Amino acid sequence: MEVFNLVPWENNDLFTWTSMINAFGHNLYVAEAENLFYQMEILNITPDNAAWNALACAYSRTCKISKLSGLLNDMKKFGKTPSKYVINTLIVSFGTINLSQLNEIRKIIKMMHKIDFDPQIDLVSYHILITTHLKE
Repeated sequence: MEVFNLVPWENNDLFTWTSMINAFGHNLYVAEAENLFYQMEILNITPDNAAWNALACAYSRTCKISKLSGLLNDMKKFGKTPSKYVINTLIVSFGTINLSQLNEIRKIIKMMHKIDFDPQIDLVSYHILITTHLKE
């Protein structure tokens, strides 16, 4: 973080921000990852799907169910349509953290159909869903 802070923020591109969010999340520093993510909004840096996925992974690694639940709503607020990677991360997270989250998974699947994902993406998502639940 020290090196990141030494570089003037205008020189830190989206890739740099996303890498830092991913690194914090991977090392279980979720508050720091989340803080960086929302600092991007303040600095008018629009998070892409990779940044959203990094935040979803951070929440998943630390079992932050309520944060995961709010992620899709936050994406709507930012005017973002979730990518297949974000959706699949959410499905895996809800499935592996707690099977009682089936209602959340159903909401995600309904949303997938509203967005009109192509059938191949649906197939991958359903495969992840089935595989995740077979492990329990």
